[in-house]
Amino acid sequence: FPSTTPVVLTSLAMGHWPSKHGVTGWYTYLPDYNVISTIIKFVKKSDGLSLDTLGAVPDKVFPVPSLFSRFATNALSLIPSHLANTTYSKYFSGSVPILSYETLDEAFEIIITQLNQPKNPTFTYLYTPKIDSAAHSFGTSEPRTLDAICTFERKIESLASHLPSNTKLVLTADHGLLDAEPGAIHNIDPNDELVNLLEGPVWGDSRICYFNVREQNRLHFQEIFKARFGDLFILITREEAKYSGIFGKGKPSPISSNRIGNLMAISMGTSVINFTSHHQLEHTHTKVGYHSGLTPDEMLIPLIVI
Repeated sequence: FPSTTPVVLTSLAMGHWPSKHGVTGWYTYLPDYNVISTIIKFVKKSDGLSLDTLGAVPDKVFPVPSLFSRFATNALSLIPSHLANTTYSKYFSGSVPILSYETLDEAFEIIITQLNQPKNPTFTYLYTPKIDSAAHSFGTSEPRTLDAICTFERKIESLASHLPSNTKLVLTADHGLLDAEPGAIHNIDPNDELVNLLEGPVWGDSRICYFNVREQNRLHFQEIFKARFGDLFILITREEAKYSGIFGKGKPSPISSNRIGNLMAISMGTSVINFTSHHQLEHTHTKVGYHSGLTPDEMLIPLIVI
């Protein structure tokens, strides 16, 4: 938790809970640079400019190194071509070489070639975002999403049939999704009373919002928020989050603690809150499937070992 791609992939790469690695949402506040980042893209949320422009370096933004660097030399990371050369993909893969691919068939051919070469044990990682993209765009049970799942399943079955007998095939995911009907999407504009009680912009994800509320306004903010969203979201303090274990085992590291705000709101179901700037208002109804909440359908994911 939060059940969203940057958080979960970072946990997979680092082997640590968010309470240690400090990636706390799709949008993560970086106090060292006083900026809200779209962290998996390594850019500022506000204008999309690279964090490089602030002097940010991956080792500081992602303070725990990727475990991939400890793998055998015959390791490979297969990433879609539009993501292969990004800062995050390079961080995630550590010292493991990255190859880009255009189609799953192309990626599977690379895997089979890699495994059939006479060499020491290998590790090959493959990432595909197609099912996730379909579920976001169309919903979790829409025919185009189900078709993406079935297509992937058929291709995986074909891949499995061509693998050497001593190969292990492991399938897992980063998160599930829930569909949000228009009535479950709550857009908060820049002039809202809640916004006026904050020290800066809101960050987090679809079903978790982090707030830095001015200390003198905290009680008032809590009263207004609970009156408006009390049946849909829980509102907890940084201190409650620290000791609840909500971000994983152990007390949060200073880096993680400083990235979660002094109050946070967590959806208890399908509800989504969008805190929008003026230029973002036209982009608030572009998705059907959302994630990052505490429900089992978002948090419980498959682990299949063949």
